[in-house]
Amino acid sequence: MMKTKIIFAIFLIISSSFIETFGKLPSTIPICSRNHPKLSECIINAIEILRPSLRTGDFGQGFRVPPLEPFTVPQINFGEEQGLQVFLSNVQVRGASKFVIDKLRVNFNELKMDLLLTTPKLDISGKYKLKFNFLSSLVNSEGEYFTTFENGKIRASLKGYKFMKNGKEYAKIDPVGIQFQRGQVTNLKMTNLFNGNVVLSEIVHGLLTSNPDYVLNNIYPQVNKYLSNLATEVASRIIVGHSLEELFPY
Repeated sequence: MMKTKIIFAIFLIISSSFIETFGKLPSTIPICSRNHPKLSECIINAIEILRPSLRTGDFGQGFRVPPLEPFTVPQINFGEEQGLQVFLSNVQVRGASKFVIDKLRVNFNELKMDLLLTTPKLDISGKYKLKFNFLSSLVNSEGEYFTTFENGKIRASLKGYKFMKNGKEYAKIDPVGIQFQRGQVTNLKMTNLFNGNVVLSEIVHGLLTSNPDYVLNNIYPQVNKYLSNLATEVASRIIVGHSLEELFPY
């Protein structure tokens, strides 16, 4: 039987959480057999069982992780020095726990897993600062923003390799690949935009909403890198110190 330690670790990688406390996993986590005839389906079912715990971060028996609701990205910056520069901080994302698993492929012999998710709706909020070059003058603005990201696609991949230590086989992983694809930004609202200056507000709001591909193409690489770093740290912390015999028992 394959302990759900592996299922849980992989899913935490995809959901980009990081573990606060380490120890034995609670017995409430489901178990899949390594030789299950439909292993991918078994893992998906296990994730569905874990969904409420992932939402709150509480798995019982003293095992906790940061909750998916909300998910936080510390900072996102984009723009051009001679045009509009956008600085977002304390980015709060709500709705991440409602992800849909479109596809999951796993090969434990090769220590490889690929997964495709859809996020139907993410409500995003935080603080913003803007720098805008307007008629040769630099104007600044700051406040709070609220927006919605719909029908996003996330591809994630995990690849490990084996090595021997003290006569036992262990595993290390390559940096986890996470990539946002597609999606649509809607309902952008910004408070205190240029202190109510209608002309500046309409210009900047138009720049941000009329060319969503530009905005997303600047945001995606930063979010991907942030999530990948967290995911790699999570997987490494869980896997390091456990032999493959412990992680993948027959």
